[in-house]
Amino acid sequence: MADLGRILGLVVLATAAAACTAQVLRGKFVSPRAAPPAHADAVIVLGGIYRERVPVGISLVENGVSDQLILSVQRPSEANAITIRRRSRSEAAHRQVLIGTFIPPSDDTRGEAQAIAELVRRHGWGSIAVVTSSYHIARARRVIEAQVRSPASGGAGAGPARPVRIHMVASRPWMNGWRWARRMAIEPLGILRDVVFPPSRLNRPDIHETRRKAELK
Repeated sequence: MADLGRILGLVVLATAAAACTAQVLRGKFVSPRAAPPAHADAVIVLGGIYRERVPVGISLVENGVSDQLILSVQRPSEANAITIRRRSRSEAAHRQVLIGTFIPPSDDTRGEAQAIAELVRRHGWGSIAVVTSSYHIARARRVIEAQVRSPASGGAGAGPARPVRIHMVASRPWMNGWRWARRMAIEPLGILRDVVFPPSRLNRPDIHETRRKAELK
């Protein structure tokens, strides 16, 4: 009976630990705190799953959060089909919306963070809203904040970096249980890698940027 009691106790402890772990992972990767801001100098959409992330960025611009929508791409033509709907009949006459793209120095979160830091420096943005998938929020926030708030992002010989408000906005992926489980394993490992091996901080990353005026539909 004593052995049975110990076994039951271990089962209860293991169940409680698993439940606590699941709750932490849910709060960190499934439903992170990432509310849209009232205003940002630019809305930046990270690359990857465009059909999930780009509509969120477009919605932010359409709702007046910013007049600039910036996309991380591998080819500038990927943004050609994007249109912005006007909120009223008179809006098109006085509102100018810019759609921009940038090609990061490497096709990953670290490369995008380096490029975002350069864009912030180049355009003097004081606040940005960054759109990515909910499971990616924690890791992307950590890497982008490190790059944008690094003294290196101001360039060689620059003074103290201007404070920049970084708002993370989550898009909601449609994934089955297996894909969610895979992400729950990948994302914490990515954060651990960034802690042990911090990404390099480039003074002036080589990025290609395009900008065009959007026609309000």
